[in-house]
Amino acid sequence: MNALLGKFLGEVEREEAALLSWGLVDGSLAEQELRDKAESFLGLSNTWNDFPDGYAIIEEMVARGLLFRREDAGSYRYRSRMAEAVRLLARLRQLFPKHLRQPGGWIASPTLVADFRFLVRARRYPARDQQPAEWISHWVASDAQLTPLQEAVVRALLGAESEDVGFPLAGFQVRAMTRILNLGSSAAAKGTMISAGTGSGKTLAFYVPALALLTGMIERDAVHWTRVLALYPRNELLKDQFTETVRQARRIKAVLKRKGTRPIRTGAYFGATPNDSGEVVENSWGGPWPARSGGRICPFLTCPEIQCSGVMLWRDEDRMSDVERLVCEQCGEVVEADEIVLTRRRMTKAPPDILFTTTEMMNQRLTDASNWHLFGVGLAASRKPVLLLLDEAHTYGGAHGAQVAYLLRRWRHRSQATPHFVGLSATLMEAGSFFAQLIGLPPNSVEEISPEAGELIDEGVEYMLALRGEIRCRALASFPPRSRRLCCSAGC
Repeated sequence: MNALLGKFLGEVEREEAALLSWGLVDGSLAEQELRDKAESFLGLSNTWNDFPDGYAIIEEMVARGLLFRREDAGSYRYRSRMAEAVRLLARLRQLFPKHLRQPGGWIASPTLVADFRFLVRARRYPARDQQPAEWISHWVASDAQLTPLQEAVVRALLGAESEDVGFPLAGFQVRAMTRILNLGSSAAAKGTMISAGTGSGKTLAFYVPALALLTGMIERDAVHWTRVLALYPRNELLKDQFTETVRQARRIKAVLKRKGTRPIRTGAYFGATPNDSGEVVENSWGGPWPARSGGRICPFLTCPEIQCSGVMLWRDEDRMSDVERLVCEQCGEVVEADEIVLTRRRMTKAPPDILFTTTEMMNQRLTDASNWHLFGVGLAASRKPVLLLLDEAHTYGGAHGAQVAYLLRRWRHRSQATPHFVGLSATLMEAGSFFAQLIGLPPNSVEEISPEAGELIDEGVEYMLALRGEIRCRALASFPPRSRRLCCSAGC
């Protein structure tokens, strides 16, 4: 979005929010009122070169869908996309066939929202003002002691191949990377809780040092064993982060190849992972991979090319030859067998370096002697996972959180591993103490890393909307809250 349009949209939304916060959702701005506001904004910001008058900026915002225009008694009135979205949500109705049999019948249908709460505030995000080249030099000389290969890998991941380029980092990312690099090979278990807003770069703050540590380990010992465990509470989140990790690992593949080091290999062990290539087409194991001409669609990896994101096919000729290679249907990009593990059978024989799984799968496999080595059980001390990631750590609360806490303690007892636990979360109070209780470590072994107040930038606005449902059916309302059903005998 054009920065100027964004600023003016923020002014309009703040004026509308005064009414929305009181539950008044049908308000709108008259054309002359909005035009006067636009011209005052252009005058105060001295941006007449961008738009000649207030009408021009209004037309541009309408064209971009930032403002909605409607005709009322021969004149135009305007509402921002925010206000229109709140109005539509607050006016939700429950439609049944009887309401559609007559014109305007939907007006008599029961409403779904009894009340709502709405809040608009400035969007705050961490400033990215740290130059990666400076910190890479620091990590080489610090306790992390990056090897030349590890330095090359970090430079490739951060786009800092030369001194004057690279992706700027936020302060909390630098602090998290430094701690993980320094403590990644520690003999004692440690914990790091990274707390920052959604989209601020928490995942990058983990995977850059994780891939650097993996590189150093593979450089010394190329044998296949699970070095990093990534636990996820939801399958969809696992799939999304699996693709991102494969993408990052492929960015450093050429660097590793030049140094004679094998690529980092990633695997996913959860419900969609077949036992072997034959199960991909069978129904007996829970569901075949979707068929496509000449192959099967991998359900947990999309094309790692950032400009593509097409579906990845396990071609029939490769599958029948037990070659675990995926090809993008759209752009033809190939993910080779040395980069990914697709089946449980191959995973058992040659574990991936990074294993994506769920807490439920870990719970099951800790009693499975044929697979518990994937989680570090029954292996030599030098073959234990050194990093364990817990994404969306805030979901591990209540009874479920207690079960996960017990699972992690049981895993540590069975595996005798001393990993560096890393948690990611956007919404946690007292995140450090929470994470220490979750992973079973003393509080002084866990450090919370989050953006500091002086590192945050206010820009634009963010919206928070809470809706409270309304029950209009008397027959349904008569049921106790725990027994209410979506449809009842009243036929509504």
